Amino acid sequence: MIGLWFYKPGEYNVEVVEDKIENLRPGDIFLFRGRGEIFRHSAVIQSIDFVKGVIRYIQCTDWAPQIERGVHESFINFDPSNSGISLKNKSVEWKQEIYPTFVGEAGLKYWKNDGDRYRAYRQSGGSVIVRLKLNQVFQQAALLT
Repeated sequence: MIGLWFYKPGEYNVEVVEDKIENLRPGDIFLFRGRGEIFRHSAVIQSIDFVKGVIRYIQCTDWAPQIERGVHESFINFDPSNSGISLKNKSVEWKQEIYPTFVGEAGLKYWKNDGDRYRAYRQSGGSVIVRLKLNQVFQQAALLT
């Protein structure tokens, strides 16, 4: 969570991207909301194949199957003829399944995959996609040095 302070939608350093597949670009960041107003997890879009209907994103999690824990690629499949839909649409298939963190730990009640997690917490604004405004980021970094 320490790294998520920077991504405050609506502030100078990021812009919120409208949640439609056709609007996404490599480098865009998924911010997965948790309880309350807090973003608890993030992932970065690595590539989007609009011909095959595949989004590849990178994340680091311990809720993945044991072999996929740590930094790993995850995938979203969508109908390439319908890229104007939201990632929250049930026809969009999020392939990353969520498992208990440790052997013997109780499973999560609400999420079976990253798509469930992305669609959760609507009452708090839900998950969002942001894009860095690099000029402002570099200007802020220059002021800090």
